[in-house]
Amino acid sequence: MRFLVPTEVSWAGILKVVAPDIQKYRKASKNLILSTPTIINTNTYFVADVHLAEHRPQVTAGFVRFCEIMAEQKATLYILGDLFDAWLGDDLQGPMEKQVLEAIMNISVNGGETFFIAGNRDFLVGEGFFAASGCQELPDTETIRIADKRVLLLHGDSLCILDEVHQNERKVIRTAEWKKNILEKSPQERMQLKQEYFTRSSAHIQGTKQDLLEIPSYHIEEMLAENDLDIMIYGHIHEPKSAKVTVQDKTRQVICLGDWGNQNSAWFGQVTAESVELYHISLALLCEEKVKILDEAVKFG
Repeated sequence: MRFLVPTEVSWAGILKVVAPDIQKYRKASKNLILSTPTIINTNTYFVADVHLAEHRPQVTAGFVRFCEIMAEQKATLYILGDLFDAWLGDDLQGPMEKQVLEAIMNISVNGGETFFIAGNRDFLVGEGFFAASGCQELPDTETIRIADKRVLLLHGDSLCILDEVHQNERKVIRTAEWKKNILEKSPQERMQLKQEYFTRSSAHIQGTKQDLLEIPSYHIEEMLAENDLDIMIYGHIHEPKSAKVTVQDKTRQVICLGDWGNQNSAWFGQVTAESVELYHISLALLCEEKVKILDEAVKFG
């Protein structure tokens, strides 16, 4: 796909692209190229949409404490995108970013493991991010096994197939050429683009019918069936849920992880013997050092 990058810096200007065929995209997104499943144990957790930012110090404190508990438990942690409200490049790490990456690194240092799938807010992470955090980079979709269950992990923005504006932009900004061009811009230019993106995104959400921003249930069911999945775990839409669905006479599970930045709560999934449960805990409570996650967290539903 060819697109032009103009000399002036503007979000609209850097999205010069021929719109893709949304029907072709929908078909491709259902039939995934699934990676080789990894068998994991019950000491495994999932988070998404933490949306760390300088103006949310309690979220940062809560996530750092969460990482401390993960390190103490030698846990495996999967981060499914939008860890940061915006990641503008590995060269633009401030004190908050460095604190968070060190906290994540301590999980691996203490015997745990961390994995990362990029979201629509932090897809500009690079080698510096992974070196500083100790996270293992995963593709947009990753398959693991919990006991005999086949589980798909992804951020979730690719599931919003009715939001053509987002899908069109996604096809542009995820290309290596586009990312290279952005990362070559000055810090000031990247900050300008971030503000334009936030303004554009807010206007798009407010001006679009809600049903076009949601993930169609039929799309989820098609993916579960066509890829022989037992569980799907994603984030992005900030609507926590854990539901059982019957597709082709088989009971399957769909989990949407809640966001941390707007709900004053930490949301996480945890593997049980044969499934995944969704929990939440207030950030204020999480920041108390005496807290052990499963003692205080509330099971969703």
